[in-house]
Amino acid sequence: NYTIGGTATPGEDFATLPTSVTFIDGQSVITEELDPIDNNEDEEGDETAVFSLTDGDDYDLDPTEEAATIVIKENNNNSVFSIVGVTKPSCTTLSAIERQLTFTPRYEGLTGKTVRFGVVNELVSTTALGPYVLKLYTDNPVIMLKATQQGTENEASFAYNWLANCTSTTVITPPVGQPSSLAIIGVTTVSCLTVTTTQRQLQFTPQYSGSNSQPISFSVANEMVATTAAGPYTITLYTDNPTIIVQAAQGTTTSSFAYNWLANCTNTTPVVQPAALAITGVTVKNCQTLSASKREISILPQYTGGSEQPITFWVANETLPTTNAGPYSVGLYTDNPVITLKAAQNGTEVSFVYNWLANCQSPSRIGTSESQAALQVQLLGNPARNGRLNVQVSGATGQVLNLSLTDSQGKQIDTHQVEQAGSQEQHTFDVSHQSTGTLLLRASTATQSQTVRIIKAD
Repeated sequence: NYTIGGTATPGEDFATLPTSVTFIDGQSVITEELDPIDNNEDEEGDETAVFSLTDGDDYDLDPTEEAATIVIKENNNNSVFSIVGVTKPSCTTLSAIERQLTFTPRYEGLTGKTVRFGVVNELVSTTALGPYVLKLYTDNPVIMLKATQQGTENEASFAYNWLANCTSTTVITPPVGQPSSLAIIGVTTVSCLTVTTTQRQLQFTPQYSGSNSQPISFSVANEMVATTAAGPYTITLYTDNPTIIVQAAQGTTTSSFAYNWLANCTNTTPVVQPAALAITGVTVKNCQTLSASKREISILPQYTGGSEQPITFWVANETLPTTNAGPYSVGLYTDNPVITLKAAQNGTEVSFVYNWLANCQSPSRIGTSESQAALQVQLLGNPARNGRLNVQVSGATGQVLNLSLTDSQGKQIDTHQVEQAGSQEQHTFDVSHQSTGTLLLRASTATQSQTVRIIKAD
């Protein structure tokens, strides 16, 4: 017979035990196990269970061994949930560069709740118990184990060098005629171009083993969407992201490969970006005197940069934009010696301030020579009737011809321009909305002008 005392409570801190044991004839030792109960949420600290033998009619006590004390340690299982290693890994050789790894992770800080386990880029997260089986390539010797425990906030991580623990391997030989599954076994770097100090343009081709006749869908995680187009593939990457995950799928088989592109991007060629469009100067083709205060210049702008797209050119406040090739002719007054040249291409606009007068040193005077016909304006009907004014102009052959119709107060009614006039030009103005009275028509070229008075009768 015995009693149980101490600070521990039977049924709460340990499983209830009987208070007596029976020895059979010849038996000298009986073992009773004290089974602690996990109630660490109480935070009671260490507790004791004191077993004291009591006198009986059928036995005598040894005075030196009448009592024994057992300490029940507090279950301070408050350590952070973590992966601390791997138990019983086994390794099977699939090829010279591929292994099949079987392993079980070891945890610390388990609470008995559900654990979810996965391997980054190799095994999707699962609550299934190990051991786990992976197919891995020898050029990717370190894998990242990840686990979470229900009710625990932190995610456990463990970098596991499986190849270093994969010393004794067994070779698996596929049955004759049975192809191995698709796998990315490497990457061939075709070219690596420097875009900026922190950016590269990579062109590469993945290397496969075990592929069949089905299309292969290839992608790069977070960099390139899946495509069945054959390589090489071109992507732009930043040097602070030296490793990319290349992925391939064929049928129901998928494969991934961690590729350190930057380590293989040692000899780079700068990407030559086209220089921006700029006007760098002006070539003066001709400078002629129209009057004491007016000149006509013929100029050709000089460009650098830009692309093969058309260039739109104009002189601010002097000419309209045009994509025609120069030279360009502009009539200018000497009290405006500086003009602003403008050019645009692909949405980019550039300017150049040009002192044309300083470059117009030896002008030749334009007179009214015998070879130049006088500008003549003929009205085909004056007074103008039926709301239509028909005009015929001659003497402006090969020149820009401008027609301007105004009322007697100088208010502009309509204009018309001919970029390169023929020997005779005709135009009809609509004056149906104008009241009866006097209208003025001015015809002009770079060297001549003529104004005629028109009577609108109805």
